[in-house]
Amino acid sequence: MHALWLQYIGDLLKNSTPEELKAKLTRADFHGCILSVIKSQTPSSVGITGIVIKETQNTFQLITKENTLKVVMKRDTVFTFVYENNLCTLYGNLFLVRSAERSVKKWKPQLTLDF
Repeated sequence: MHALWLQYIGDLLKNSTPEELKAKLTRADFHGCILSVIKSQTPSSVGITGIVIKETQNTFQLITKENTLKVVMKRDTVFTFVYENNLCTLYGNLFLVRSAERSVKKWKPQLTLDF
């Protein structure tokens, strides 16, 4: 599943400028992406790493290497993933919408605050 996601994201981001990268990542599908939680209001979520198998409006559901399902809230959570040796950061508060709606929604710039 992750190999398919790498192919998808590679095709999506190919020949993109930095500004285009932001817009494309905002609308991207993360099913199959390996996400890691690096910061969260829920301390037990920090350090969780897994492949996204389901995304809802408020959560990412990840399967870990131990084959356990972890449900991680997007709100007040910072995620990372690696793409072509680059560490990318996702702020969960900017993804509080269903993935199907996110792919067609016109995004307005939002202020990002640390918590």
